[in-house]
Amino acid sequence: MADRTPAMPYEGLRVLDISQGIAGPYCAQIMWQQGADVIKVEPPSGDWGRAVGVVRGDHSALSLQFNVGKRALALDTRMDAGRRVLFELASRADVVIQNFRPGVVERMGVSYGDIVTRNPNVVYVSISGYGPSGPSADAPATDSVMQADSGLMFSNQDEHGHPRRLGVLLSDIGTGLYAAQSLATALYHRLAHKEGSHIQISLFESSVALQGMSFLEQAMAGARSFGAVSAPNGVFHTADGRLTIVVLNNDQFARLCRALDRAPWLEDPRFADSATRMRHKDFLHAEISAQLHRHSSDYWMQRLSQHDVLHA
Repeated sequence: MADRTPAMPYEGLRVLDISQGIAGPYCAQIMWQQGADVIKVEPPSGDWGRAVGVVRGDHSALSLQFNVGKRALALDTRMDAGRRVLFELASRADVVIQNFRPGVVERMGVSYGDIVTRNPNVVYVSISGYGPSGPSADAPATDSVMQADSGLMFSNQDEHGHPRRLGVLLSDIGTGLYAAQSLATALYHRLAHKEGSHIQISLFESSVALQGMSFLEQAMAGARSFGAVSAPNGVFHTADGRLTIVVLNNDQFARLCRALDRAPWLEDPRFADSATRMRHKDFLHAEISAQLHRHSSDYWMQRLSQHDVLHA
């Protein structure tokens, strides 16, 4: 007898995604990955994410990644007929996900208050920039704004103190992940207690939550240095490419010494522990750079792998 393919965790769950961009759509797309039936509602002009970044035809890479697997529907909610259809879809859904500024879903007639009267078991996810209330509630929010306002750019500053934007849309993506985790918790609550709930999550809170360790370090150390926190730790040129090598403790340093045939370093007091290695980082990096430049990346990757050195 053939083994039965197990059901996906959210099989049969109906999700209405009226969000745009990344955070809300990613939350809904994670639900689809787990088996949910997701209906994505867009305005006639399309989700604005379709036009962001690299675009081919009707989609961008952004809209493809965060909306794959969904069923799509265009509705004009400026018209009564469009609002009625949207309300009916929301009234029948197990989950509704939206990420508009405060007040928009109220005008569309599909706020949590509108839906819960018809659908008391709904799990309703509201994603906003700064939350539903407070001095910044109505402020526009994008990933770059969040990276600056939450401190992500500060956490990513270079050794000269210049804040830098991360090259991935981490505030948006992280918020989508936090929203999906909160949604999973709310669905368990619904299963256990037979009641729906309203999840409210903001890009600002999510971006701050990602940096808990950075805030603790700042509180513990006052002004702190940025860049690598151990040595050797950096990107080095080989004869035909570049490798990153990371050493976090004495055992890993010993492995690197063996891979590079630098046994005397193991007895050198300048490299006895992480703190002393950091003080002599420039010397270590110069020596490693000169040695790695003599052979190809493939050669060094084999050597480093043989000795279980952290590299890529």
